[in-house]
Amino acid sequence: MPISTSRAEIDSYVPISQVFAKESSVTATRSQAELRRGMAFISIGLIATTLGTVTSIGELPLTNVLMNQLGCNAEQVARFFWLMTVPWACKPLAGLLSDSIPLCGTRRRHYILLASAVAAGLWLVLAWVTASYWIMLAAAMLLYASFMLCSTVIGALIVEEGRRSAATGRLTSLRSVIINISYLVGGPASGFLATRFGPTGGLRLAAGVGSLIFLALWMCSYLFLKEQRIPSVPVGQSIRNAGRNLFGLGKHPTLWVAVGFISLVLAIPSFATLITFKQRNELGFSFEQIGYLRLVFGISGMIGAIIFRVMCGRLPLRWTLIVGLVIFSLSNLAYFFYDSMPSAFVIEAINGLVLTLLQAPLFDLAARSTPNGSEALGYGLIMAVWSNVQQFAPWFGAALNQHFDVSLGGLIWINVVVAMALVALVPLMPRFIMNRREGEH
Repeated sequence: MPISTSRAEIDSYVPISQVFAKESSVTATRSQAELRRGMAFISIGLIATTLGTVTSIGELPLTNVLMNQLGCNAEQVARFFWLMTVPWACKPLAGLLSDSIPLCGTRRRHYILLASAVAAGLWLVLAWVTASYWIMLAAAMLLYASFMLCSTVIGALIVEEGRRSAATGRLTSLRSVIINISYLVGGPASGFLATRFGPTGGLRLAAGVGSLIFLALWMCSYLFLKEQRIPSVPVGQSIRNAGRNLFGLGKHPTLWVAVGFISLVLAIPSFATLITFKQRNELGFSFEQIGYLRLVFGISGMIGAIIFRVMCGRLPLRWTLIVGLVIFSLSNLAYFFYDSMPSAFVIEAINGLVLTLLQAPLFDLAARSTPNGSEALGYGLIMAVWSNVQQFAPWFGAALNQHFDVSLGGLIWINVVVAMALVALVPLMPRFIMNRREGEH
């Protein structure tokens, strides 16, 4: 039977607002103008932490280095991208720091200033250590640690803004639009750099663009992210605040249900890396052509975000999630026909639309399940699991193919069957979270 969850349980743990009374305005409803300003800054942060990352503008140049300069196979490439994102597992720690221990008197502003400056510098380091797989991996992991801190604070701002105006669905739709903008811009740009400038040159140019994007985030944070300074708090009290936040998460089973369900969905073994190798080695696509496929993916993903924006206002979260899982399961069958450039364009368009309609309700679930007062910690925990499991899935699929001879067709059927089976778990999710439409408190 469904887990019983009340509104009081979700809102009962608010340690930060008790400690920092001056921040009590966080829970107050803001004007539409203030909401628009908050959404504008969140948009800038999301652009930086999507388009400006290694898995967007740097994905194909880095893949080119791994495949053609270092001679890596599909499993080794997938492993690199998975291990590179392991620092994302530290999101809960970063969230705990941001929620509980102010940096220079602020809980958000100075954390973003610090992380964006470090990211801008580390991008350049990554581009100049391409001679060794493991040294490059170490540099990429450090770079992702700075991405992680930026993303954690942006996630906290998303939850705070969404709670103020019951707008988690709108902000989820915004996030999905920006993620797909990163495909629209990052896909063709990444493919162009990888094709026209070779492995090392393409990665260095991508690093320059990524560095500039994070410098732009630093400037916008400095100029436009205003936050009331918190009175100085003794170190011992800050540590106690962090402890209360950390142990308080155990009082919120809804959060852990969301973490578990999202993990099950994202852990389905992916065949994404195998498709990239098929594009290059069997179908003879150039990296530039693969970049254009990312463009098509992004365009259809934006259409999916618009559709979800309409759906979340008319359907409860339970039904948007069921729809997403069913169409994701069935859409995988299209990959049996992935054998030419025209079919690739059609299938990537379907994939972009369907993945957005699956991931958008999962993002909405994450925002709704985050406890009040622990926005950065709770949302950071969910996003840490999200990122690491999402990057684990391609390696899992590649490893099944490499070591257990599971074919691409076998992986396709695994995705179809497991995704459809997960539909049966949706009715077991907490009613209070799942039965609300956008705008309902």
